[in-house]
Amino acid sequence: MNIRTNGAPVPRRDFPGVISIHEIYTLREAKGRLGWSESAFREAKRRGLVVVASGKRRYLTGTAILAYLQSCSPSC
Repeated sequence: MNIRTNGAPVPRRDFPGVISIHEIYTLREAKGRLGWSESAFREAKRRGLVVVASGKRRYLTGTAILAYLQSCSPSC
């Protein structure tokens, strides 16, 4: 945790808000980067966000995330 100049702590973000087309993200990481709640994520899946499954694990590709965001803008 960083400290502001006035002495107040700055909350640490686990994930920066950057999505790269060259990366694969866990659901937790993608939601953190996008600032999505669980309900926002479920709504995105209903609207066409593609989730990749490998066994019991689920992932999002950067390409799929950006394609979804472009397809729903400005209606999202």
